[in-house]
Amino acid sequence: MGYMPQFCISRRRKNRWFTPAAAQGLDLSCSQARCALAFGAKDETVAVLNGSLWVKSMLSFRRLNRMGSVGAIALMAGFVGFSGPVAAQVAAQPVPAAPPAPVTVVRSTELGPVRGVVKGPSVNFLAIPYAAPPVGPLRWKPPQPASVWTTERLAEAFGPVCPQAGGAPSTPQSEDCLTLNISVPTGTTPDAKLPVLFRIHGGGYIAGSGPSEHSAEVWNPEGVILVTFNYRLGPLGFLAHPLLMAEAAGKPQPVNFALLDMKAALEWTHRNIAAFGGDPANLTLTGVSAGGEGVQLLQLMPGTEGLFARAISSSGYTAWPLPRSTATADGTLAEAVRLGDETIVRANSGKEPTSLDQMRAIEVKAILSSIKGFQLPVIDGVTLLDDPVTLFAKGADHPVPVMTGGNSYEGSVFPSSGVTPEAVVSLVGDQAPAMKALYADDFAVSEARGISRMFGDMRYVFSSAAMVSSVSRRQPSYLYYVTYVDPDRRATQPGTYHGGETFLLQWGGRTPASLAAGNPGKTMRGYWLNFIKTGDPNGGTEPLWPKSTPDQPHWMVFGETVAVRDDVLADKMALLRKIHSARFNVPSQTAAANKSR
Repeated sequence: MGYMPQFCISRRRKNRWFTPAAAQGLDLSCSQARCALAFGAKDETVAVLNGSLWVKSMLSFRRLNRMGSVGAIALMAGFVGFSGPVAAQVAAQPVPAAPPAPVTVVRSTELGPVRGVVKGPSVNFLAIPYAAPPVGPLRWKPPQPASVWTTERLAEAFGPVCPQAGGAPSTPQSEDCLTLNISVPTGTTPDAKLPVLFRIHGGGYIAGSGPSEHSAEVWNPEGVILVTFNYRLGPLGFLAHPLLMAEAAGKPQPVNFALLDMKAALEWTHRNIAAFGGDPANLTLTGVSAGGEGVQLLQLMPGTEGLFARAISSSGYTAWPLPRSTATADGTLAEAVRLGDETIVRANSGKEPTSLDQMRAIEVKAILSSIKGFQLPVIDGVTLLDDPVTLFAKGADHPVPVMTGGNSYEGSVFPSSGVTPEAVVSLVGDQAPAMKALYADDFAVSEARGISRMFGDMRYVFSSAAMVSSVSRRQPSYLYYVTYVDPDRRATQPGTYHGGETFLLQWGGRTPASLAAGNPGKTMRGYWLNFIKTGDPNGGTEPLWPKSTPDQPHWMVFGETVAVRDDVLADKMALLRKIHSARFNVPSQTAAANKSR
């Protein structure tokens, strides 16, 4: 019996089938037992094993070898001893018909038609421009309208993410990144009027992207449309600089370009989502960390009223001190302008740029290398009028139902924050001994543990508590606190890490094992879905979640059990409020309530 050949012939992704005589890639890693196919993900492949033709759907194989048709023919004809009856048998095999093309759906937008692709429970419309590329003279400018198109735009793949240090090498980055992604449940018609979840990604304003948080497989099966998007990051997204202030010629100068991107994406969604089957009057903002703060800032931002019906802010940090770019009383350089100037000098090899043209010509890599820690929004008097907690206390927010909260060990993110232990202590001033006494158990473990826990509660948990104590005067407000830790980590993990609620919310409680471990994810998801659809987390079989009031916070605690508590971090929150009010002269809730009547 002669040598029996084993080889694989792959269909490339442009719906063409290649015969052995015209093979574009020939893989010789086959064995008698199975064909170790080596072409890209999701390729459907013809495999010839011992003279039999097989068709197999490939999920993930490493590309090992590619050869042109000449090399393939030579290899098939001679190198493996492939000849005689077997060769004739293989050559006679019929070429199968091309598989059906992906199911696509076309929808109209104000800029032009887009063609989305069905995948599982979703129809995905990806990388739709919502603004013009902020490049060249548009760098450090408010987002401008995107160009129109007349032919159908294939929206089957995510676009480049905004420039950021690090990131996966396989993920393209570009300043031309202002795109959004829409996923709707399969079968959704334009008249469906489904609720819309508008998600702002996190990442400390220096990392992340819409695609990285596009969990359509979680929300679409629940009848919710998901929208994610990119916004400018780092100094490209937030920059106050003397040259930019001079360009404004004394007029208020917006410097939170990322916030303006968020607003532009939200406006685009509000104008266009009905064509995709969404209800623009039933849109919920949501985000975690920087995304959570983005939600809170959009609640305060002029010009965003009426664009959303409710807001979910997870681990936002609007109580954290923000720099100002507005003029100082003594004429000294505002803190944000000084910080921006230092950033650009670092990016420009230690030199002051002499013009905006020169500044806009600095390479992106140099700008990214100038970043120190997380980026912060700026109180610029245009997109953000004052300290956020003060604005909430004054009733300057757009009144919508809110859900907000944090986790029991938000301090897990402290090492990445760029904040020093000395800065944390300085923020509490002469209350430092009292604060340390409240965190005595953590400081008994280590100084680092104590500082981290203080930082997390000050920055994230208090931001939610402070906001709700104000907005609950005017609209339904719901507080939560997550304490759940997987059983096998409880001996070493001091609480629910920063961002931990997202995993629980989206994936927790989906398996018998996670439910048996007391995972509250399924219950959390029920509350969130009720709120997204109606503005009230109640309505299912979950325990009643009461509204908070200015005088009495009601925290829904998600731990091994799910229950309401009124005393979550009560002493710590009270002291943090005292510290914050002294720093910013925030109106008392009683005075603010009387003023609002």
